[in-house]
Order: sequence, then structure tokens, then C-alpha cells
Amino acid sequence: MNAFRIFNTIAFVVFCLAIGEAAAILLTGLIFEATPTQVFESLIDPTSANRTFIVIHSSFSTLFRLLVFPILYLLLTDKNAIKILWSNMSLRITPLILSILLIFAMMPLVSILIELNYKVVFPAWLSDVEMYFRESEEKARRLTGVLLSFGGINDLIIAIFILAIVPGVAEEIFFRGMVQTQLQHVFKNPNYAVFITAFLFSFFHFQFYSFIPKMILGILLGYIFMWSKNIWYSSAVHVTNNLIVVIGTYFFGFQINFEHRSVIFILLLIASIVTAALIILYLKNFFYTQEPMTKHIDKNI
Repeated sequence: MNAFRIFNTIAFVVFCLAIGEAAAILLTGLIFEATPTQVFESLIDPTSANRTFIVIHSSFSTLFRLLVFPILYLLLTDKNAIKILWSNMSLRITPLILSILLIFAMMPLVSILIELNYKVVFPAWLSDVEMYFRESEEKARRLTGVLLSFGGINDLIIAIFILAIVPGVAEEIFFRGMVQTQLQHVFKNPNYAVFITAFLFSFFHFQFYSFIPKMILGILLGYIFMWSKNIWYSSAVHVTNNLIVVIGTYFFGFQINFEHRSVIFILLLIASIVTAALIILYLKNFFYTQEPMTKHIDKNI
């Protein structure tokens, strides 16, 4: 029974992401009078495409894959799963600020994970797989580069909206609010739901060489949501994580690079781990001492 429900949840994820992307391609094609094949080819080589074209598709893709089709599906099959998202809307300022600061505290650790992930080397007999992953990573890098190419403050505002705010909120509603919530009703141990959701969250970004950092972020967001039972705490953290990249690129044109072998970095890493651990402990204790959210009975997806 549990295996069937897990399969249904994964099928729900695949269905929404696939049909949502198809809808985004079709609608983008209609707006720009292009065939689906032409849209797809532009996404493969975005550097030669119109930036507005890429921006419009990216917005449609996020909305259709993570909000429109998932919400429509659940409205038809399980309205209670939608109601749960809005059952706890109250925010407390202290845990909200600490949740956001947690992202900054973990930056040195995440930088190491990014480097280690990128240095993964496959055995010779999997060289074709490694080449595919590296090519996919390069395509994602080019697409992000187009979206993060700024001509002025207006482009920054657009990038903040389509690359930080909308994806941050939409991904939390979809992965934590819908997927993790359903998996929590499958397992007696809710930790399994957090880790499986984090795996799916990272896997469906289709970027192997940032899989580990994304999964760590997914685990962090999963626990914040599980403890708080409030989608807006994890959404705020997710949006902040995205904002660091967008605003940092605009003002400094960078990806943060630490010198991992320096004494200063080692001390910074120790301080960040201790700070992050203290914040996590505080958040867990704070949310567990609050009044429990009204229980809801959810059906299967």
C-alpha cells in the first residue's frame, strides 16, 4: 500500500512537470508565432535566442509546472490537500529572520559541497553518462546566463521576480506543500518524507553537478516546513537563496568562490557550522513549543 502511494506521488510529480513544460512551450510558441520545435531548439541554445523569449518561457514553465497543473489536479482529486497550504498563515518575526540568516550561515559549507560535487569523476565505462551530465550542466549554465544578463535596473527587477520570488514560492508550494505533505501520510517516520522530497526536488532540476547542494537545501527547507507546518517560512528561505544569486550577479557578476585551504576559511567554516547548528536547534525547539496545527485528513494524490 505504501509503495503504491509513493509511486502515485512520484507519478504526480512527473505528470505535473511534463505536462506543465509542454504547456509552457506551446503557449510561448503561440505568443512568438513559433513551432514547438523552434521553441525547444531555442532552449537548447539560448545564447542565440531573444532574451524576452527565454524570460517568457521561463515564467510560463514555472507557473504551469509547479502551480497551475498541480493545483488543478488536486482541485479535481483532493481539495483538502489545497486547503492545508492555507491553514497556517501566521508568521513570527524571530524565527523568520533566523530562517533567512540560516542560508547565509551555510554559505561556506555549501561552497565546499558545490566544489566536491563538481569534481565527481565517473569510471571509464560510464564516460558517456558523464559527458551527458556535463553537457546538460553547460546548457543549464547558458540558460541561466541569458536570464541573468542585465541591461539595467529594469532587468534586475524582472530577474528578481522570475528567478527568485516566483520559483522560490512555487517550488515550496509544490515540493514541500504538496509532495512532502502527501509523503508524510505514507511514512510513520516523517524524516523519510523530508529526504525523499529533497531528492525529488534536486533530481528534477536535472543538474547533476549541483545535485548535492540542492538536496541539502531541500532537506533544510523540508525540516523548516515540517517543524513550522507553515509554507511561508520555507518559501522565505528559498526566495532568499535565489536572491543571493540574482543580486550578487547584478552587482558583482560573481559566483562566490572561497579559498578552501586557507586558515581563514577553515575558521569561517567552523563558525558557520556552529551558527547554523544553533539556529536549527532554536527553530526546532521554537516550532515544537507552538500550538499544533489543526489536523487535516488528506486523501491520496
